[in-house]
Amino acid sequence: MRELIPQDDAAADALCRRGERMATALVVVMATCLVGFPLFFAGLIYAGVGVVP
Repeated sequence: MRELIPQDDAAADALCRRGERMATALVVVMATCLVGFPLFFAGLIYAGVGVVP
């Protein structure tokens, strides 16, 4: 496991920045899905395409 951890600070900083960018992108995608999907299905129901049980 120690081989996966970089020993120099520059490599460790780059790895940390990459992880932070990935986490930020993941949060943005999750928020978009949480807002977008209900709006999409509401639009389908409003248009008469969706079936309401």
